[in-house]
Amino acid sequence: MKTRTCPHCQHALPQGNLRFCPVCGLSLQPATTFPDYSYQPLETAPLVSRFLARMIDYIIITILTQLGDRLSDGMLFQSVEWWEYGVEDLPQTPLVLAIFLLLWIGYFVVFHSAAGQTPGKWLCRIIVLNRQRKPLYVWQSLLRELGWVLTLLTGGVLLLKLLFHSERRGFHDMLSQANVYALGHP
Repeated sequence: MKTRTCPHCQHALPQGNLRFCPVCGLSLQPATTFPDYSYQPLETAPLVSRFLARMIDYIIITILTQLGDRLSDGMLFQSVEWWEYGVEDLPQTPLVLAIFLLLWIGYFVVFHSAAGQTPGKWLCRIIVLNRQRKPLYVWQSLLRELGWVLTLLTGGVLLLKLLFHSERRGFHDMLSQANVYALGHP
């Protein structure tokens, strides 16, 4: 039988479920644990909260983009105004659009995969979870954001699913097998 040791002081631990090391007093629990939502009753997030969270996130992305432009001495937005510089700068415009798309998708993929919440969702007390009520896997987050891009490319027609689905799931939620829940009051 293998003896369990404290990860901090390497002292042998007695049998049982200890929360703290009896020698050094430090926690024996993992530093970061995601809350277990699998047994908690959760309600579907209201559409207003989802919309507000998305708008807050867009403001944050805009601020980050503007900051990136300032730090790069205007290089980021320079080619967006191609009509001022001449047609020869036009090929740079797709690069800027690709940077915007990567920043936008990357922002949501990282936050949804790591914690289930973006800063906007955190402020609005909502969370995106997969069917097992865990944060989305990276591939699920990517599918969700690609579904969102497709939704926008259709002029938002695919958002109508949110109004008629019993769990308020849009095309992007169904594509990624995700649900958006309200966390209630702290």
